[in-house]
Amino acid sequence: MFLAPKGIGTQFTKLANLCVVAGFMMATAMPAAATHDKVEQSDLTPFKADYVVTRGGSDYGHAVRTLQTTKNDAYKLTMMTDISWLFLSDKRTFNSEFKLKDNRVQPLVFSYSRTGTGSDKSFAARFDYDQQRLVNQANDKAVGLEWNANRLDEASALVQLQRDVAQADKADSKTREWQYNVVDEKGADDTLKFRWKSKKEVQLPYGTLETIVVERVRENSSRVTDYWFAPELNYNLVRMYQAKDGDETATLELKNYETTAQ
Repeated sequence: MFLAPKGIGTQFTKLANLCVVAGFMMATAMPAAATHDKVEQSDLTPFKADYVVTRGGSDYGHAVRTLQTTKNDAYKLTMMTDISWLFLSDKRTFNSEFKLKDNRVQPLVFSYSRTGTGSDKSFAARFDYDQQRLVNQANDKAVGLEWNANRLDEASALVQLQRDVAQADKADSKTREWQYNVVDEKGADDTLKFRWKSKKEVQLPYGTLETIVVERVRENSSRVTDYWFAPELNYNLVRMYQAKDGDETATLELKNYETTAQ
């Protein structure tokens, strides 16, 4: 809990949660066709993306996403959010190491940390495919979740959604909805649904981009979360908007983007 007056704490908590959601709300992808090698190659070009986080036109902080190659044909995706409001602060980092298998993301290790006003939190787990279990790295014991070989973590799930959107766009596929099963930053199970919404040109701090808008599907909820993916930038996330009861919670927009391949 944030040690702050009721109104301030509530609003800051909403914004902090949005910054996390911006990078990592996703998981178990629906099976994709085992074609479109271009999608596989272009989606996984190493990059660095910088974002601004705003609410009502005011600057609340920034976020950074990076994708790097590692040993053994693996990848490491990192997202960091750093926001502040008045005397409150919140910094969160997600890391996911993963491989591609049969044109799908296969997570290997996932970690999360949160520091700032209130309690610090962290969680880390590895995916043990041989023993069919998710292992908590803090105590080397199995996380209490039923094994699902298609489960993703919150960070790598964004990569899978990005790839699914790219494939649907390039193949002009009729599949425009995706469902994912994830392990979240608390080590809990969650299922998330997304739907292709439209194509739209957007003005960003980075510049003007043609994008594909994807909405988060929620049942009986007043929360709205939309994502913008840009084909020009390998279908990477360039904007996110979240609202509740018709009021903006926060917006994340791309400021800088660069590929970092050797």
